[in-house]
Amino acid sequence: MEFTNKDTLDEREIYWIEKYKPKFNIAAGGRGGLTGQRNPSKKAAVRQKISAACKGKRLTEEHKQKLREAKLKNPVKAHLNTQRPQETRDKIKQAWGLRNEDKYIKIKDLIRKGYYVKEIVAILGVSSATIAKVKKQMNLKSVHNRPRNTQPIK
Repeated sequence: MEFTNKDTLDEREIYWIEKYKPKFNIAAGGRGGLTGQRNPSKKAAVRQKISAACKGKRLTEEHKQKLREAKLKNPVKAHLNTQRPQETRDKIKQAWGLRNEDKYIKIKDLIRKGYYVKEIVAILGVSSATIAKVKKQMNLKSVHNRPRNTQPIK
């Protein structure tokens, strides 16, 4: 590790990159780096080179576990271009209904107590579209249940 001051940092970075020629270092180094459209890693050819360099390498068990966890957090949406079977769609609809039922009940309760949409969003962390859907189910218009500048009923 080399210690240097801010004035010579850029030129030392360029020196070390030229000396070791790291496999994944795309930029020459120094002077702020490459961001936005100037970033070569956004080009298809560069991504293909990186992909080819990584193919055939063994992953550690720890790395595999991290990939599994990441996939569970953001599952691949393979169903986007194909329609799921009706049975699967019914199961999903039922699961979402059960999951959201508690929130719908809480939203209805807060609407009846006179809370504003902004307040319900802050309290429950739901979107205003969800609140609008509940209001539509309740046959309510965007009319406030309490005068402005008053505290909500608890």
